[in-house]
Amino acid sequence: MTKRLVQTCHLAQVARGGIFCLLSLLFITSVITSQIRSANASESANAGWATLNVGESYHYTVMYRDEQVGHREIKRQSTNTWIFKANGRPSGFNRLSEVTLGDDGMPVALQINGQKNPVEAWQEHFTFKNSVARWKTSVDAGEQKLSEPAMYIPIHPAYDLGLLALRLIESDNGYLDLLPQGKAHIEALSEKIVKRGKDSRTLRLYAIHGLHVRPMYVWLDQHGMTFADEWAILQGWESDYPQFRAAIDSALNQHMQKLALQAMPAPTAGVLVIRNVSLFDPINGVINDKLSVLVRENRIVSVGPRSTIDIPANAQVIDADGLTMLPGLWDMHAHQDSQRFRNAYVPFHLAAGVTSTRDLGSDPKLLVAVKKQIENRKLIGPRILMAGMVDAKEGRLTGLRVGDETAAEAAVDNLANQGFVQVKIYAELPPNLVSVVIARAKEKGLRISGHIPEYMSGTDVIHAGYDEIQHMSELMDGILLSSEDEVEVSDEIWGKMLSQLTPQSKIVNDYIALMKAENVAVDPTIALFDSTGHTPPSWIIDELHRFPKGNAQRRWLGVSKGNWAGASWPQIRQHAFAILLAMHKAGVTILPGTDHFPGFGLHKELELYVEAGIPEAEVLRLATLGAARTMGLDNEFGSVEPGKYADFILIDGDPLNDIQAIRRVVWVIKDGEVYNPALILAAQGVAPCCTD
Repeated sequence: MTKRLVQTCHLAQVARGGIFCLLSLLFITSVITSQIRSANASESANAGWATLNVGESYHYTVMYRDEQVGHREIKRQSTNTWIFKANGRPSGFNRLSEVTLGDDGMPVALQINGQKNPVEAWQEHFTFKNSVARWKTSVDAGEQKLSEPAMYIPIHPAYDLGLLALRLIESDNGYLDLLPQGKAHIEALSEKIVKRGKDSRTLRLYAIHGLHVRPMYVWLDQHGMTFADEWAILQGWESDYPQFRAAIDSALNQHMQKLALQAMPAPTAGVLVIRNVSLFDPINGVINDKLSVLVRENRIVSVGPRSTIDIPANAQVIDADGLTMLPGLWDMHAHQDSQRFRNAYVPFHLAAGVTSTRDLGSDPKLLVAVKKQIENRKLIGPRILMAGMVDAKEGRLTGLRVGDETAAEAAVDNLANQGFVQVKIYAELPPNLVSVVIARAKEKGLRISGHIPEYMSGTDVIHAGYDEIQHMSELMDGILLSSEDEVEVSDEIWGKMLSQLTPQSKIVNDYIALMKAENVAVDPTIALFDSTGHTPPSWIIDELHRFPKGNAQRRWLGVSKGNWAGASWPQIRQHAFAILLAMHKAGVTILPGTDHFPGFGLHKELELYVEAGIPEAEVLRLATLGAARTMGLDNEFGSVEPGKYADFILIDGDPLNDIQAIRRVVWVIKDGEVYNPALILAAQGVAPCCTD
C-alpha cells in the first residue's frame, strides 16, 4: 500500500459522517433484553450471558453491507467474569474486554483494551465499589456516588449491552439511569420463529431508546441471548442476516416517519409571504434590507419592497423583521444513508438550513430509498443529487466494486440508469479501470470526481478527466507524490514532508494553475481535515451541548483521527488553509461539503473558510449559487429570484459580519414548505440553536 493510501485512511478516519472510524463503535453495539416482561430478578440472573457455563462461548459474525468482515466472542471466564472480544473491517477495530458482574447482574468492573482503528489504541476502566462508580478512559475520567441503580455505558462498548436490556426488563417501567449521564428505556417490537434442522428459536425484536439520537435494535432468542443485531448475527446463520437487518431497517423507517409527522409542515393555501426581511444576494455579495418575498406553491413569484408585493388574503405571512434570508445552503459532500445510522441523521440537514445535498457514496440501493422517503414525505430531509462510488473489487467495502473493464462499465451504467448524476472514484481503483470508468461516465453525461487512487498522482487524475478532487488531504498527497512513488515512511516523516507544501512552493503553484486551466474543482472537507488531533472532532464540538446528555454526547469523545503528524501538524494545518485561500484567489471552484455530521458540520466548514481568509460573502456564494452552478442547476436554485424554487432560510443575525450567524436558523423553507428547525431537532432530543 502506498503511503498516500495509508495517509488517506489516517486523514479520513471520521469520513462519511464518521462511518469508517465511527463504524467500529457500532459494530459491537447491541441492545439486549429478556424475551418476557414478567421475568423476575432470579430468572434474569439465569438469562443472557448467564446461560453460558464457565469456559463456554457464543460466537458471532460481524457484517457490513451483507459481507462478513469480523468476529465477536462472548466467553464465560469464571463465575462472575466474562470476556468479550470483537474485531472487524473496514475500520480495523480490535478489542478485548473483561467484565465482572455483581449479584444483581450489573457491571462492577470492566477493562477495555484494543484499537479503535489501525492508528489509535483505546483503554477504558470502570469499577463500582461501596456505592461509588469510578471510570477512566483515554479521554475522560470521573466518579459518582449512587443512591439508585445506574449502569455504566462505556464510550467503546465492553459488552453487547444485553446486560443493560435485562436490567431494563427488571425495572418497574422499563427505564434505567445510565452512567455518567442519561436514561434508557426499552420497547418490544415484533416476534419471529426460525428453524434450522432441530434448532428452533423464538426471536423478538427490541429497541432501546436513549443511547443515541435514534433507537438501537436487536433480535433476542428465548434465552435472552443476542441472535442478531444491526452489525452481527449468530455464527452459522449468516445467510439469514439480510432479513433480520431488513426488519431493523423497517423499524427505524417507521420510527423516522413518526418523527417526520411531528415536524412536517401542515398543508397551506399554497401562498407564502416573507416580509420585512434582509435578503442576501449571492450574485453581488450584499444584503438588501426591508424586502418581501412572495411564493406560490413551490416557486418564488416576486421579490421587492413591501409596497410592490400584493399580499393575497389567504397567504401565510412570516414577519421576518430582524432576520436575514439566505438561499438554501448546499452540502456538496454528504452521505445520507450511512451504514452506521442509516437515515436517522438526514433531518439534521434541514434543521441546519441545508436544503440541497450531493450524496457522494452511500449504498446505491439504500440511497435511492432514502430519496424516495423524502420525496414521499415519510422522512424530513434535503433535496438529494446522487453520486455513486466505484472502487476496486478488493477495496474498502464501499460503493460498487469492480474487477475488470466489463464490470466497470456496468457499474457506471447502473448508476446512470438509476438517476445518479456523478461518479466518484475511490482510493484503490487501478489506473486502467479509472480510465474505463471516466470514459463511460462521459458517455453517459455524468460528472467525475474522486480520491486520488494508488499509482496515480494529482496531475494524473486531472489529465485522466476528473472534474473535481475530494478532500484537502487527497489534494496535498496528490501534489506531493508522483504516480511512480511507492514510499513507506513514518507518520512523523510524512508529516514533515507535507508541512513543506505552501502556496509559495512551485509545485503547489503549478498544480493550482493546472486545476484552473482544466476547470477542476476541489471539495476540501476542511473541517474533516481540521479535526486531526481534536477530541471531540472540531465539526461537532460547537454543537455538542445541544445533544441529549449521556451517551449521545459522550460517545463523541471517542471520535478522533489522532494527531498522526505530531509536531508537524500545526504547520500542515496552517499551510492547508493557505493553499485553500490560494486556490480560491486563483479562481479554482471550491465546493463546500462535510463528509461527516449533517448540517452542523457544514456550518463549521464555512466558518473555517472564513478563518482561511475567504470573505464571508464569497463563502456564502460558494455554499449557495456556486454549488448550484457547479451542478448545472443555477437557473432553478442558489439565489432568491422570481421563477426559482422556493428554497431559502431565515437566520438570526448578519452573516457578512459574523459567519456564525448561519448557526442560528429560525425558519427553513424547502420547496415552498415552511419547516421549524426547533421541532425537527426536538423530535430527536436535540436542543434548538439559540439555547444552552
